[in-house]
Amino acid sequence: MFLRWGRARIFGIAAILLGITAYPTFWVLHNFSHNVLLVFLAISLPFGIIYGAAYATMSSLFSGSFEPTVRYSAVSFIYQFSGIFASGLTPMIATMLVSSNDGQPWYLCGYLLVAAVISSLSTIWITRLQGKEELPHEPETSAR
Repeated sequence: MFLRWGRARIFGIAAILLGITAYPTFWVLHNFSHNVLLVFLAISLPFGIIYGAAYATMSSLFSGSFEPTVRYSAVSFIYQFSGIFASGLTPMIATMLVSSNDGQPWYLCGYLLVAAVISSLSTIWITRLQGKEELPHEPETSAR
């Protein structure tokens, strides 16, 4: 028997797990950077497994959130607009957070956890707006 979790639940759980694993990952990188095996494990778990679950469900979650008539433009807008803030501002914010904590990564980990919580809450909001979990919006058939 297989459980059906749904793309929104998998994305939300993966987002929270990514936020939580920021702490042990940075702890290992900060304290045991000379141990190749620990560094490999600290990076492989969040980026190799957990991020894969979030990224695999992201496209279907986003595209299923819009009607077919606006889907392409809406998803493109999401990617481009979030790229401005996430990809553009995050390195500056990360540098500021680490430098304000005397080179310690813990404020940055808090920032990542807050971003994870916002992502998870947004997933809940998207699911409630859709009113359904599994099926994307179906195209309307026109009567001829």
